[in-house]
Amino acid sequence: MTKIQNSIGQILRPHFCVIRNLDQSVSGVDFPFDVSDLRGEFVGLTCTFDQARQLVPQPEYPEDAVRQDHFHKRFGWNQVAMSDGSMLKQVPSFGFDDDPISDRRQSDTELFGETYTIYWLSPADPGIIASTLIDHAGQLVASDSRSFALQSLLEEHHALGPYSRPCETIDGYVLLYVWQKYFDRMCLWDGNASDRAHADVLETARNGFADQVSRLPHGPSAADWNRLDELLLK
Repeated sequence: MTKIQNSIGQILRPHFCVIRNLDQSVSGVDFPFDVSDLRGEFVGLTCTFDQARQLVPQPEYPEDAVRQDHFHKRFGWNQVAMSDGSMLKQVPSFGFDDDPISDRRQSDTELFGETYTIYWLSPADPGIIASTLIDHAGQLVASDSRSFALQSLLEEHHALGPYSRPCETIDGYVLLYVWQKYFDRMCLWDGNASDRAHADVLETARNGFADQVSRLPHGPSAADWNRLDELLLK
Protein backbone atom coordinates (compact mmCIF):
# COMPACT_ATOMS: atom_id res chain seq x y z
CA MET A 1 0.00 0.00 0.00
CA THR A 2 1.26 3.48 -0.92
CA LYS A 3 1.46 6.16 1.73
CA ILE A 4 -0.94 8.90 0.63
CA GLN A 5 1.47 11.53 1.91
CA ASN A 6 4.04 10.41 -0.67
CA SER A 7 1.48 10.48 -3.49
CA ILE A 8 0.38 14.05 -2.85
CA GLY A 9 3.42 15.98 -1.64
CA GLN A 10 3.00 19.06 0.54
CA ILE A 11 -0.29 21.00 0.66
CA LEU A 12 -0.62 24.62 1.73
CA ARG A 13 -4.42 24.90 1.78
CA PRO A 14 -7.13 22.41 2.82
CA HIS A 15 -8.45 20.02 0.18
CA PHE A 16 -10.73 17.02 0.08
CA CYS A 17 -8.82 13.83 -0.68
CA VAL A 18 -10.33 10.68 -2.23
CA ILE A 19 -8.67 7.35 -1.45
CA ARG A 20 -9.51 3.99 -3.04
CA ASN A 21 -9.12 0.85 -0.93
CA LEU A 22 -7.92 2.55 2.22
CA ASP A 23 -5.72 0.20 4.26
CA GLN A 24 -7.73 0.00 7.46
CA SER A 25 -5.09 -2.03 9.27
CA VAL A 26 -2.74 0.97 9.45
CA SER A 27 -5.12 3.92 9.10
CA GLY A 28 -5.36 5.47 12.54
CA VAL A 29 -8.54 5.66 14.57
CA ASP A 30 -7.40 8.66 16.60
CA PHE A 31 -9.30 11.80 15.72
CA PRO A 32 -8.47 14.06 14.02
CA PHE A 33 -6.72 11.76 11.57
CA ASP A 34 -3.04 12.05 10.65
CA VAL A 35 -2.01 11.94 7.00
CA SER A 36 1.04 9.83 7.86
CA ASP A 37 -1.35 6.98 8.79
CA LEU A 38 -3.16 6.90 5.45
CA ARG A 39 -2.29 4.21 2.92
CA GLY A 40 -4.19 3.28 -0.19
CA GLU A 41 -4.65 4.33 -3.81
CA PHE A 42 -4.70 8.11 -4.18
CA VAL A 43 -7.55 9.16 -6.48
CA GLY A 44 -7.49 12.96 -6.35
CA LEU A 45 -7.74 16.28 -4.49
CA THR A 46 -10.67 18.68 -4.79
CA CYS A 47 -11.74 21.99 -3.28
CA THR A 48 -15.29 20.96 -2.35
CA PHE A 49 -17.00 17.85 -1.06
CA ASP A 50 -19.34 17.70 -4.06
CA GLN A 51 -16.33 17.64 -6.38
CA ALA A 52 -14.80 14.84 -4.32
CA ARG A 53 -17.99 12.81 -4.59
CA GLN A 54 -17.81 13.10 -8.36
CA LEU A 55 -14.52 11.18 -8.24
CA VAL A 56 -16.24 8.27 -6.50
CA PRO A 57 -17.79 5.89 -9.05
CA GLN A 58 -21.21 4.30 -8.81
CA PRO A 59 -20.81 0.66 -7.71
CA GLU A 60 -22.50 -2.18 -9.54
CA TYR A 61 -25.49 -4.03 -8.11
CA PRO A 62 -24.27 -7.46 -6.89
CA GLU A 63 -24.92 -10.36 -9.25
CA ASP A 64 -24.90 -13.36 -6.92
CA ALA A 65 -27.76 -14.17 -4.56
CA VAL A 66 -25.72 -14.14 -1.35
CA ARG A 67 -24.36 -10.65 -1.91
CA GLN A 68 -27.78 -9.45 -3.07
CA ASP A 69 -29.22 -10.63 0.23
CA HIS A 70 -26.52 -8.73 2.16
CA PHE A 71 -27.08 -5.73 -0.06
CA HIS A 72 -30.79 -5.48 0.75
CA LYS A 73 -30.20 -6.05 4.46
CA ARG A 74 -28.09 -2.89 4.33
CA PHE A 75 -29.92 -0.74 1.78
CA GLY A 76 -33.45 -2.16 1.93
CA TRP A 77 -35.93 -1.99 -0.96
CA ASN A 78 -37.94 0.74 -2.65
CA GLN A 79 -41.63 -0.12 -2.46
CA VAL A 80 -43.59 1.22 -5.44
CA ALA A 81 -47.39 1.20 -5.45
CA MET A 82 -48.87 -0.21 -8.68
CA SER A 83 -52.20 0.77 -10.25
CA ASP A 84 -53.73 -2.59 -9.25
CA GLY A 85 -52.92 -1.96 -5.59
CA SER A 86 -49.95 -4.30 -5.44
CA MET A 87 -46.47 -3.26 -4.33
CA LEU A 88 -43.42 -3.64 -6.54
CA LYS A 89 -39.95 -3.99 -5.02
CA GLN A 90 -37.21 -2.01 -6.71
CA VAL A 91 -33.50 -1.66 -6.03
CA PRO A 92 -32.96 1.56 -4.03
CA SER A 93 -30.34 4.17 -4.76
CA PHE A 94 -27.00 3.18 -3.25
CA GLY A 95 -23.34 4.08 -3.22
CA PHE A 96 -20.05 3.71 -1.41
CA ASP A 97 -19.88 4.82 2.22
CA ASP A 98 -17.07 7.39 2.00
CA ASP A 99 -17.15 8.49 5.66
CA PRO A 100 -13.80 7.85 7.43
CA ILE A 101 -15.50 7.24 10.78
CA SER A 102 -18.05 4.78 9.36
CA ASP A 103 -17.83 1.05 10.10
CA ARG A 104 -19.35 0.09 6.72
CA ARG A 105 -16.18 0.06 4.60
CA GLN A 106 -15.82 -3.68 5.20
CA SER A 107 -19.36 -4.06 3.90
CA ASP A 108 -18.42 -2.08 0.79
CA THR A 109 -15.53 -4.47 0.17
CA GLU A 110 -17.77 -7.50 0.53
CA LEU A 111 -20.54 -6.09 -1.68
CA PHE A 112 -18.60 -4.15 -4.32
CA GLY A 113 -15.02 -5.39 -4.09
CA GLU A 114 -13.52 -1.99 -3.24
CA THR A 115 -13.91 1.06 -1.02
CA TYR A 116 -13.68 4.83 -1.42
CA THR A 117 -12.99 7.19 1.49
CA ILE A 118 -13.03 10.99 1.54
CA TYR A 119 -10.92 12.97 4.00
CA TRP A 120 -10.51 16.70 4.44
CA LEU A 121 -6.74 17.25 4.42
CA SER A 122 -5.48 20.40 6.07
CA PRO A 123 -2.26 21.92 7.36
CA ALA A 124 -2.25 21.83 11.16
CA ASP A 125 -2.99 25.55 11.35
CA PRO A 126 -6.22 26.52 13.17
CA GLY A 127 -6.27 29.92 11.47
CA ILE A 128 -6.17 28.42 7.97
CA ILE A 129 -8.81 25.85 8.91
CA ALA A 130 -11.21 28.44 10.37
CA SER A 131 -10.81 30.93 7.50
CA THR A 132 -11.33 28.20 4.88
CA LEU A 133 -14.52 27.04 6.59
CA ILE A 134 -15.82 30.62 6.77
CA ASP A 135 -15.30 30.94 3.00
CA HIS A 136 -16.96 27.60 2.24
CA ALA A 137 -19.94 28.24 4.54
CA GLY A 138 -20.42 31.62 2.89
CA GLN A 139 -20.38 30.00 -0.55
CA LEU A 140 -23.10 27.57 0.52
CA VAL A 141 -25.50 30.43 1.32
CA ALA A 142 -24.42 32.68 -1.56
CA SER A 143 -24.62 30.11 -4.35
CA ASP A 144 -27.57 30.16 -6.74
CA SER A 145 -27.49 26.38 -6.91
CA ARG A 146 -27.82 24.07 -3.95
CA SER A 147 -24.88 21.82 -3.07
CA PHE A 148 -25.94 18.25 -3.87
CA ALA A 149 -24.44 16.99 -0.59
CA LEU A 150 -26.23 19.72 1.39
CA GLN A 151 -29.46 18.86 -0.43
CA SER A 152 -29.05 15.23 0.61
CA LEU A 153 -28.49 16.28 4.22
CA LEU A 154 -31.68 18.34 4.16
CA GLU A 155 -33.63 15.43 2.69
CA GLU A 156 -32.25 13.14 5.41
CA HIS A 157 -33.52 15.50 8.10
CA HIS A 158 -36.80 16.30 6.28
CA ALA A 159 -35.83 19.97 6.20
CA LEU A 160 -36.51 20.84 2.57
CA GLY A 161 -39.53 23.05 3.22
CA PRO A 162 -37.67 26.33 3.85
CA TYR A 163 -35.04 25.45 1.24
CA SER A 164 -36.92 25.86 -2.03
CA ARG A 165 -34.48 28.73 -2.67
CA PRO A 166 -30.83 29.09 -1.58
CA CYS A 167 -30.23 29.67 2.12
CA GLU A 168 -29.95 33.27 3.17
CA THR A 169 -28.15 32.59 6.44
CA ILE A 170 -25.70 30.07 7.85
CA ASP A 171 -28.28 28.18 9.88
CA GLY A 172 -28.19 25.00 11.95
CA TYR A 173 -28.27 22.72 8.90
CA VAL A 174 -25.38 24.51 7.19
CA LEU A 175 -23.46 24.23 10.47
CA LEU A 176 -24.24 20.49 10.55
CA TYR A 177 -22.92 20.21 6.99
CA VAL A 178 -19.65 21.88 8.06
CA TRP A 179 -19.33 19.53 11.05
CA GLN A 180 -20.02 16.34 9.05
CA LYS A 181 -18.16 17.10 5.83
CA TYR A 182 -15.19 19.00 7.26
CA PHE A 183 -14.55 18.54 10.98
CA ASP A 184 -15.54 14.85 11.10
CA ARG A 185 -13.30 14.12 8.08
CA MET A 186 -10.35 16.27 9.14
CA CYS A 187 -6.93 14.79 8.50
CA LEU A 188 -4.00 16.95 9.58
CA TRP A 189 -0.80 17.31 7.60
CA ASP A 190 1.62 17.16 10.51
CA GLY A 191 2.99 13.69 11.12
CA ASN A 192 5.40 14.85 13.81
CA ALA A 193 2.72 16.13 16.19
CA SER A 194 1.24 14.18 19.07
CA ASP A 195 -2.41 13.15 19.29
CA ARG A 196 -2.84 15.78 22.02
CA ALA A 197 -1.43 18.47 19.73
CA HIS A 198 -3.79 17.38 16.96
CA ALA A 199 -6.75 17.53 19.35
CA ASP A 200 -5.70 21.05 20.36
CA VAL A 201 -5.59 22.14 16.71
CA LEU A 202 -9.09 20.77 16.15
CA GLU A 203 -10.51 22.45 19.26
CA THR A 204 -8.87 25.79 18.44
CA ALA A 205 -10.11 25.62 14.83
CA ARG A 206 -13.68 24.83 15.95
CA ASN A 207 -13.67 27.70 18.42
CA GLY A 208 -12.17 30.08 15.86
CA PHE A 209 -14.75 29.11 13.26
CA ALA A 210 -17.63 29.47 15.75
CA ASP A 211 -16.43 32.90 16.84
CA GLN A 212 -15.87 34.23 13.31
CA VAL A 213 -19.01 32.80 11.71
CA SER A 214 -21.22 34.18 14.48
CA ARG A 215 -19.94 37.69 13.75
CA LEU A 216 -21.05 37.59 10.10
CA PRO A 217 -24.19 39.54 9.08
CA HIS A 218 -25.62 36.30 7.69
CA GLY A 219 -24.12 34.18 10.48
CA PRO A 220 -25.96 31.77 12.78
CA SER A 221 -28.05 32.84 15.73
CA ALA A 222 -28.05 31.23 19.18
CA ALA A 223 -31.06 29.20 18.05
CA ASP A 224 -29.04 27.88 15.09
CA TRP A 225 -26.26 26.70 17.40
CA ASN A 226 -28.87 25.01 19.60
CA ARG A 227 -30.27 23.36 16.49
CA LEU A 228 -26.81 22.06 15.62
CA ASP A 229 -26.49 20.55 19.10
CA GLU A 230 -29.84 18.80 18.65
CA LEU A 231 -28.88 17.44 15.22
CA LEU A 232 -25.50 16.16 16.41
CA LEU A 233 -27.22 14.20 19.19
CA LYS A 234 -29.54 12.37 16.79
